[in-house]
Amino acid sequence: FTPELRPSLDPELVAEFEARRRRTAEGYAPLDVPDLLDLVKDRLLIEAQEWRDLLTAIRADHEGDLDAWLRDAGNRLVWVKGPGGNAMAGALEMVDRFACLYAHRPGWRVEGFDGQAMEWPVPDTAEESLAQVQGVMSQWLSHYGPMGLKRMVALLGLELIDLAPLLESLVADRLVLGDVQVEGWAEQCYCDAGNLEMLLRMGRRKAKPMLEPLGTDCLPLVTAVEQGLLDHGDGKEALYKPVV
Repeated sequence: FTPELRPSLDPELVAEFEARRRRTAEGYAPLDVPDLLDLVKDRLLIEAQEWRDLLTAIRADHEGDLDAWLRDAGNRLVWVKGPGGNAMAGALEMVDRFACLYAHRPGWRVEGFDGQAMEWPVPDTAEESLAQVQGVMSQWLSHYGPMGLKRMVALLGLELIDLAPLLESLVADRLVLGDVQVEGWAEQCYCDAGNLEMLLRMGRRKAKPMLEPLGTDCLPLVTAVEQGLLDHGDGKEALYKPVV
C-alpha cells in the first residue's frame, strides 16, 4: 500500500502485537534463563520500565525464583545509562554492537548489573559506524509496532535531530515504512516493514465475521433447504423437483 491507501491500524491490535513481540503477553514470557538471555540479545536495548514489565510477565507465567534467574543471568547483562536518567538493559556480548549509538555521546556509560563500570569499545570508522547504527536501529524497531519520534526519543534517550535522518535512511532502504497511521494517534509513525505486514494481516483476520457452527438439531432444516423441500411452486414440476 502507498501511505494514502494504507488502512489505519487499531491501537488495541498494535498493543497486542507489541506485547507478544516483547514477550510480555500472558503465556509468552521467557521459559528459562537461556531464553531470557536470547531475548535480551535479540532486542538489543530494553528500556528500564519495559525491563520491569518483562520481569513481571516472567513472574506471572512461572512459579520459579525470579531472583535466582537474575543471579544466574546478572553477569551477562549490562545497564546503559544516560545523563538524563535514561537506563536500558542489554546483553554484555552485544555491547560492541549497540555502542555505536552511545559511545561517542557525553555522559553515556555502560555498567554491569552489579554497578561495576565498564569501558565502551573503540568506535569504528565513520562509514562503518553509520552502517552499524542503521542495523542496530532496524533490529531494535523489529520488536515494536508503529512508533512516533517522541516515543523513540523517550525509549532510547537520543536526540530528535539524530533519529530523524537515521529513520529516513531506513525508509529509503524500505526496511522501515513511514506515514503509518494508527486510529486516534496524531503523530506520524514509523514501523518495521515486516511488522506492518503482520499487523495488516492481523487486522484483516480480526475484521472477518466469526460464524458460529449450527447445532445438529438444525440438520433436518438444512437438509430440507438443500433438497428444495421448502421451495414454493405450482404444478407437477414443483412437486417432482425435491425427489428427482
